[in-house]
Amino acid sequence: MKPNKETYRILVIDDHPIVAEGIIALASQLEGVTCKGATCAKDVEQLTLKERFDLCIIDLELPDMNGFQLISHLHSQIPECGILIYTMHEEPWIIAKLSTLNINGAVSKNASTSELRDAISTLKNGTRYFSNVFSELDKEKQNTLPHALPELSRREKEVLAYLSQGLSTSEISQLLFLSINTIQTYRKRLMEKLEAKNVAELVYKISFIISRNLNLIRKMCKPPASQASPSEKEENQLSGYSPSSDCAPSVQNQPCIGSRLQQS
Repeated sequence: MKPNKETYRILVIDDHPIVAEGIIALASQLEGVTCKGATCAKDVEQLTLKERFDLCIIDLELPDMNGFQLISHLHSQIPECGILIYTMHEEPWIIAKLSTLNINGAVSKNASTSELRDAISTLKNGTRYFSNVFSELDKEKQNTLPHALPELSRREKEVLAYLSQGLSTSEISQLLFLSINTIQTYRKRLMEKLEAKNVAELVYKISFIISRNLNLIRKMCKPPASQASPSEKEENQLSGYSPSSDCAPSVQNQPCIGSRLQQS
């Protein structure tokens, strides 16, 4: 998105009128900026057909269209327009989904209004802006993220799949019929293999990997018994695991990351 020396036109898209009005009032204080608001995708469609906008500030929750779908729609209709996400959602799977889209910035609604003002000013000057919680979305930093799964055992894949769905250690323990201490051990192994400092970073990294290659979901499925590695066989015997299906329970019986994103 290139800086515009003329009037900088912003479209604020939020289904809460008070929030939209607050953003408009804040942005309108900046020199050379004019703003309009929309509370649903239908309003956006009508406005973008009539007027040109340099930046769209988008909430991810709208009454008539998923925010991710709206972003794709705007790229097809007004590709020259910048996109700034302004949302309360900071979940790792939301961040992973946003990482697959071409956006110019993201700010948390938990941030101060001064940060939102700084973000708008930065984008107006032609530079991207991401608040700390969304810093991993910066394309320049994505080179440090893993793009493939490391070598994992069957159990590690199962635990990882459940963690990717946002389940707690206790919930995973109940689903896999293992002790909480055992799940914590697998979780620690996974953090070491993916070089994650905490579970949040671990979930983000695996969500990022899966968002880049949905075929990785299949890697959560059990290989034929004849192909199982000695370490996996030994591990299954030690844990008392006796698989009864081709797929891990996390993939077969629980909503996957994609379905949770669709609901967001």
